[in-house]
Order: sequence, then C-alpha cells, then structure tokens
Amino acid sequence: MYVFLLALAVAIIGFATLGGKFGLFRIWFYPPLPVRLRASALPTSPSEGRGTGLPYTGLAVAPLLLMLVGLASTLAMQTKRSDWVPLQQDVPRKALDLTPSGPKAVTDLLHLSISMPLRDPEGMKRFADSVSDPASPNYRHFASPEELGEQFGLPMDDVQKVCDYLVAKGMKIKLVAKSRQSILADATVAQAQEAFHTSISEFSVVESGKPEPVVRFAFTKAPYLPAAVRPFVTYVGGLENMNQPRHGPVINLHHG
Repeated sequence: MYVFLLALAVAIIGFATLGGKFGLFRIWFYPPLPVRLRASALPTSPSEGRGTGLPYTGLAVAPLLLMLVGLASTLAMQTKRSDWVPLQQDVPRKALDLTPSGPKAVTDLLHLSISMPLRDPEGMKRFADSVSDPASPNYRHFASPEELGEQFGLPMDDVQKVCDYLVAKGMKIKLVAKSRQSILADATVAQAQEAFHTSISEFSVVESGKPEPVVRFAFTKAPYLPAAVRPFVTYVGGLENMNQPRHGPVINLHHG
C-alpha cells in the first residue's frame, strides 16, 4: 500500500511539473481571487513563477504531496513493526534490577537452544498418560524420539524454516532434536542480536559464596522473530546466564 502511495506522489510531481510547463493547471489550481487582487499579479507561465522555490503549479499540489508521503511513511513503519512478533520471554529480573556494566562483546560465542512447540500437545499428553496407565494397551510401550516427532512434533518443513532462518543470520546448526522440539545452534552475540532483535549486556553480579562480583550477561529487551518464523519457536535459551541452575543434595539410591 505504501509503495503505491509513494508511486502516486511521484506521479503527481511529474504531472504537476508538466502542467506548470504547459499551463494545464492554471484553471484548476488558480480559481478567481478576490477583486482586490489584480489578475496580472498572478504568474501566467512557468518562467514567471520561478524563484519561489517551487514551480507555481507545484505550490498547489505540495500539501497533497506531503500528506501522501507522510501517510506512506506511517504505513511503512507499521508494516515493519508487524513483520516482527515478540517471544513470550521476559528479561531476567536480576537484569532489570541492575545497571549494565556495558554491552557484551559482539564476537563472543553463544550456545543457543531454540525450543519449538508440539503440533499436537493434547495428543502428546494423552499418549504420556496411556504409557503410565496399566489399563491402557500402550502401558509401558514407550516411543522413540523419532516416533514422538512424527506423531506430535512440527512438520519437518516448519522445522526447516527455523533452521534456514538461523543459518541465514550466520549461525551454525549443531543439532536438530529427533523429537523436533529443539534446535541447538552456535552464534556470535552480533548474530543473535540481529536474529532476535534484542540487545545483550554484561552485568557485575554479587553472588553468595563468592568473594568477588562475577560477570553475567542477559538480553535487555524481549526477543523478536519474523512473523513467518515466530509460530514455530516458543523459547530461545542461551541469551542470558543470569538464572543459574541450582543443584540439590545428592541422594544415594544404592544401598549396601
């Protein structure tokens, strides 16, 4: 739509210029003025209208032209925003509470884990319940990752779309899970920031049990993905290391 408006604006410029040259707009854009203005005061040719910054016919179409250009720019910005859809992935709370010490080096390597949704989550739940139900014919009939992917995972065409997008941004695919639920990829900070429309910063964090602050990193705005890829991604791990896993006590299951 906005391309059409820009083309229309260019056409108006050209038409107005020709109109000014040949006097086509003289009647349309210069209706009779109040009696106190002499008709001789109006420019009657392009040469008489020069020196005012625009051809005299151009002055008449300038407001319309500006309106079309402004509308086209607004539509272009709205279209650009709608092309990107945010992930439901919040900035880590620690990162919100701290002031960044600076941006993370763009050449640093990140190990990313891209999670993908199930095509049939309800079917997956029913299958999992049936495997644990002694009354079910599926009891203890476990499925392989390939079988789970075929039955409940995304179609391979959709998985390939995600892989193609990551590769197009310069990332290296390390593994595509046979269950079609995750993709492991390596990316530089620069590649990740561009691919997910986010920024990654470093933070100095005081952690219990450590005498000195440690350097952590986190994304500082929600990740985005193109609308064509977003339905096939639910989460991107590896964009931060603020939330460290906690290890519980080790329980010995072997006796004697």
